[in-house]
This record gives sequence, structure tokens and C-alpha cells, in this order.
Amino acid sequence: MNAPSVPRQFEIGAPSFERRLQAAQRVQAAGYPVRVRLDPIVPVEGWREEYAETIGRIFEVLEPERITLGTLRFEPGFFRARKSLLTTGDALEPFLAGMAPMFEPQVFGGKRKVGKYSFTEEEWVEIFSFALGETGKHAPDVNVALCKESAAVWEQVGLNLSRCACVCQVGEVDIVGGAGV
Repeated sequence: MNAPSVPRQFEIGAPSFERRLQAAQRVQAAGYPVRVRLDPIVPVEGWREEYAETIGRIFEVLEPERITLGTLRFEPGFFRARKSLLTTGDALEPFLAGMAPMFEPQVFGGKRKVGKYSFTEEEWVEIFSFALGETGKHAPDVNVALCKESAAVWEQVGLNLSRCACVCQVGEVDIVGGAGV
């Protein structure tokens, strides 16, 4: 899910926020657990107000067992070719201008890999801290996780990485020990 202006600007042809929310509501009404992924959080103009409303609306309609937060990030191939690809216009470029690899380059199979490109750690912390604060206003006990973020970011926003509750996990995972709980 995302704030309503984000799919309109960047996810051309994708269902609207309200349509996605209604689908999740039907799933929950049918008795299934619902996990929400608010991703990617894009700091568009007025993003704090829009995401506060979005998070409030989610909790008006749903009682998710988990919520995962993520920011705008891109694979290296897309990032390098971004100016030659068919996109939604120039709206994305200001967000891409300050992006860098999310993690230090590593060598895998003899090839240097830089990982995805995203915002700076300071920007992640600002975005996630805001979203966590808004989530806490509505559901202080809901499991929250960050998607593909460093341990440093988890720590800075007050989440315990060793008890990851990511949307993609069936149960809680002990990251340090590597075993499902």
C-alpha cells in the first residue's frame, strides 16, 4: 500500500490505495490474517501529512498483525539506465539525484555488487521514525519491521533487528541465530 498520491504519480495502472485497502478489508473479514506493507514511502511534497492520513486510514479499516515499512530503492541496473527508460516523467528524478548504494560494495562470485540504491541513512531514519510514530498512535503493539535496511537504521529508530517481524516471514526470526522461532 502507499499514500494515495504515490500510485497516481509512479504506479501507473496499479490499484488505488482505497482499492487495495478494501481488498485487505475483505481478506480480513474472511478470517485471514492481514499484513500491511507500506512501501515505498516516497517523501513527496506534503509527505508527512499524507502518510499520517494513510496510516490512520489503514488502522481505521484494518487490524494488521504486521506492518513493514520501506523506502524508495532501485536495483543498480535501473538506477544506471534511469534516464533512458520509459518512466512517469521527471517526477522521479529529484528523488534519485541524491541516492547512493545502500550498503558497502561486496564481492560475490568474483563480481563487485553494490546492492540497491536508496536515500541516505539520515533520510531513512527520518522517514521511518515518522512512520513508526504515526503507527504507534493507532496500534502501539503491532509488529513493525523495516524492509532491506541496515542494522544501524533499525537501531536508530528503536526497533530490535534480532526479532525481525518482516511481512515476508511466517514467524518471528532470530536474525542473529538465523533460526525461525
